[in-house]
Amino acid sequence: MNHKTAANCPPFSREDVLAVRGHPATKKVERNNGSSRPIEEWSYFSADTGMKECFFFSNNHLVGWSEARM
Repeated sequence: MNHKTAANCPPFSREDVLAVRGHPATKKVERNNGSSRPIEEWSYFSADTGMKECFFFSNNHLVGWSEARM
């Protein structure tokens, strides 16, 4: 799996990703504990390439990205 963290991510918001990729196939929100902000995961799937691409957001900012073979 290829994973990039916030240090490697461009300063995109959810609206930026929506404009480029459209609506995600799945959305998931994870909360680690009461003191941290929730992480929202958007997943996209490509039947043509057999890849799954995920974007991770916190406070409306892109904080991570990953891609992997399905």
